[in-house]
Amino acid sequence: MSDALGELGSLITQRRAELGLSLREASKLAGVPVATLSRVEQGRTPDLGTFRRLIEWLGLPPDRFFTPTERTANTPEAIASHLKTDPALSP
Repeated sequence: MSDALGELGSLITQRRAELGLSLREASKLAGVPVATLSRVEQGRTPDLGTFRRLIEWLGLPPDRFFTPTERTANTPEAIASHLKTDPALSP
């Protein structure tokens, strides 16, 4: 996850303000309990189901909140490289 996930709460707060919604009204529209929505607005990380409902309500793609990883080696190469550096193993 990237630091972008940390801005989810502020995006929700901003969206609520734009729509003139109370926390309770927004929670009903997003399909999330009001206490959960409050915690996310305060910066807590939601569970996956809550995250999906919130980004859907915000109209944002999920990949906006994650940094893609690049694979530099395939699995056998990575394992071989790791094993070669282990001083406890013979060549």
